[in-house]
Amino acid sequence: MQKKSDIYRLYGELITANLYKLDKKINEFKTINYYTGEEIQIPLDVKYTPAENAQRYFKKIYKSQKCC
Repeated sequence: MQKKSDIYRLYGELITANLYKLDKKINEFKTINYYTGEEIQIPLDVKYTPAENAQRYFKKIYKSQKCC
């Protein structure tokens, strides 16, 4: 089982790598996980731009590591 911080890092990296493809008002997007080659679905908050969503995931990494 992956740790939450690993998942958040992956989401942040994949969002950042695909910023050029993402519209501002989407609640999720599907892409290929470049570590496994499998398709992955990443939830996004429509209140934020894709770049802001990536930053939120990166901040969650710190919080999840600090917490437990």
